[in-house]
Amino acid sequence: MIPDPYALHSWRLHFLDPKTELAYREAFYLTRRPALLAALIIAIVVMSLFGVLDPAIAGPELGPILLLRYGVALPVLLGLVPFLALECLAPLGKRWLPELVAGFLSAAMGALSVVCVKYIALSSVEAAIGGIGGFAVGMTSVYGTARLRFPHAVALGLATALTGLAAPLYDPNIAGTRYALMTAIVLGTTAVGLFTAYSIELYDRRDYAHRAQIAQEQERSERLLRAMLPPAIAEELKAGARTIARRHGNVAVLFADIVGFTPLCERLTANDLVGFLERVFGRFDAVVAAHGVEKIKTVGDAYMIAAGATGSDERPAARLADVALVMLEETRALAAETGLDLAVRIGLATGPAVAGVIGEQKPAFDLWGDTVNAAARMESHGEPGRIQITSATAATLAPEYSCELRGLVPIKGKGTLETWWLVARRRDL
Repeated sequence: MIPDPYALHSWRLHFLDPKTELAYREAFYLTRRPALLAALIIAIVVMSLFGVLDPAIAGPELGPILLLRYGVALPVLLGLVPFLALECLAPLGKRWLPELVAGFLSAAMGALSVVCVKYIALSSVEAAIGGIGGFAVGMTSVYGTARLRFPHAVALGLATALTGLAAPLYDPNIAGTRYALMTAIVLGTTAVGLFTAYSIELYDRRDYAHRAQIAQEQERSERLLRAMLPPAIAEELKAGARTIARRHGNVAVLFADIVGFTPLCERLTANDLVGFLERVFGRFDAVVAAHGVEKIKTVGDAYMIAAGATGSDERPAARLADVALVMLEETRALAAETGLDLAVRIGLATGPAVAGVIGEQKPAFDLWGDTVNAAARMESHGEPGRIQITSATAATLAPEYSCELRGLVPIKGKGTLETWWLVARRRDL
């Protein structure tokens, strides 16, 4: 059974597949960095401005409060800015941004928690309200905007909660009603914050997995479409084209057929036969891809390709002539490797043709016209291990290729035609 790459740990909310987790972290960094940077800057500004109230409220605790606010919390938050703002630190941010955010915020919120405790410990009601309100707003903002991973949110919640609950240990003025109220605020804010962090991360990771799976399916569909159709035609279909049909004035069409395929079918098992065809046509596919021509289809043991059918091509006949010569070489090499009596007949013709896509459920790119029929007849009336071409194609190829006159040949549906053998490129002779 293939493991699900998007499976999540139940409470850690961590993708079990390391590659998926790394990809998620990189996506998190790229998509969340601007918002995190903006939230961090706002937090720094608000924290700095809120400190204006310290002298009016803090009284004898002003010194420690200013030290914690401007000496600890603010520098810690400022220290996080480079990881979000500087491109040179992007690799570190992509890998460790959640941990960096959690670490810096834990330190900052720990310091601010002590500031809030100091406020609550003061005698004035305004100070107590300010301390409680500041703690609640600060923690809610952190959980809502920092997008901490749930384990980090738990660590932050425990740190701030313990700081608040342990207040009587470092400030004896915290007691009675104020301590009870502060405890309720600390525990309530932490519980709400953890629920918020868990819900946000769970949704975000599920959404990421859903979008990634959709993208994979789209890519798979596009690969299949590109395998079935020429790239330019596939792009037109993706753009919404309903009918694709064009008439081309100069197209080269080639048919290749394995000689003696029917007796071979009777000798080989089904698996061996399919494996044999895969091996032969795999070689042909590589040749086609290397020369930049279009594979049109295979029908049984027949292989059809074309040049000039999907766009302008000044030399379609020469391109397919090169392909045909290499196909013969590949066939001979494969025969030597397998020990089979393997040979192909190849037919090549050039001229006008209509190209288009038919079928809605299973679209297929195909060619029609007399040129297609002529190429098919060149193949079927040819000889094993040879490339038969029409006289028009021979005239086109003559300057660069050696062509040998075969003579007048009776062609089914065409009458008697003069045909030629394509022998080689002249520079290779």
